[in-house]
Amino acid sequence: MKHRFLMVATILLLGSLLPSSSAATNIQSMAYKDLDGQTQSFQQYDGQHLVVEAFSTECSHCQDYHPILVDVYGSYKNNITLLSISINNDDTANTVKNFEETYSSNWTMGLQSGTSLEDSYNLRGTPTTLMFSPAGDLQACLVGTQTADALSGHLDNYLQSSNYSFNVEDGACTPPTLAQRFFGSILFPITAGILVYVLIKLIGKYTRE
Repeated sequence: MKHRFLMVATILLLGSLLPSSSAATNIQSMAYKDLDGQTQSFQQYDGQHLVVEAFSTECSHCQDYHPILVDVYGSYKNNITLLSISINNDDTANTVKNFEETYSSNWTMGLQSGTSLEDSYNLRGTPTTLMFSPAGDLQACLVGTQTADALSGHLDNYLQSSNYSFNVEDGACTPPTLAQRFFGSILFPITAGILVYVLIKLIGKYTRE
């Protein structure tokens, strides 16, 4: 029985370490819903420098990030197209509208529709800022809240070079490291619990002997 527990724990542990797979996705093949409930295709931004912020209205880091976006966007609004798309399934058009008004976001905001941004680009949380080439391919993936200087630096590099790439692998955000997968996996606490149980049993057995 103990050996079976150990085998299950090992399988779960290995499963928690396997990276998620994601095929390269062109943003122009995807769509989102605007705040009037209409489906909009990203294809309408063909030829533009499209920057998409994946966010959630409930995310405290997103709340901190939006004043920074407002400030930085003022300097780049003539060169980029900025969209903020909520990837939180609990968000509605009304909650996003309230968020937009609270933080004076003067760019397009919406809700994801159809294929999720998380699955397409290996997103690990919000906010994540995605920068796409005019042809719709992912060039940069900025994870988490960015300072105004850091965001401006990335935008400058992105606009100046068609070959600019940051934190992107195979057309999606670079997968997390082995350690990040290990400690971030839902299976980790289950695996750890089983291993502790087996260890206690083994210690008990050898102590009695």
